[in-house]
Amino acid sequence: SQYDQNIDATAQEKKTLQTEINRLKKEIDRLSLEVRRTGVLIRSVEDQITTKEQDIAQAETHIDKMRIRLTELLRRIWHEEKRSIWDILLTDDNLNDFANNLTALLILQDRNNLLLNEIRGAKTALEAEREDLNERQDELSQTAKIQTLQRQQQEAKRQERNQLLAL
Repeated sequence: SQYDQNIDATAQEKKTLQTEINRLKKEIDRLSLEVRRTGVLIRSVEDQITTKEQDIAQAETHIDKMRIRLTELLRRIWHEEKRSIWDILLTDDNLNDFANNLTALLILQDRNNLLLNEIRGAKTALEAEREDLNERQDELSQTAKIQTLQRQQQEAKRQERNQLLAL
């Protein structure tokens, strides 16, 4: 009879709709997990960025201290180099003092070169860390965009499920 056919068709439609609702629920759950996973990833990258920023600040402080030491060394070298031969002979008690001063000057120049190389190395490392930080911030931005898209997909699936439930 027509009535039985309508009942069967309605039952089949209900079963199809229930299957679709279940599929949408699974998709929503999957997207929800993705959103949470992305959120954890974002927090992890943010923590890494914070740590990297602190490392950079420490490196900058270290470089500043090295620059101060370099300035002091350059001042001492300049002062020693400025002395005339007569000044050296008159102020130093003997040639041994002169030789000691000359050795000290050479040591200062060596320290100066070492410190300058250390500053260059620290600056290069700092620039590399800043570049790494910028890359991580770009990754974070991309991840945040992905999370936004995932949330939009999740909301669209919820709306689709709700429309099916309203039938």
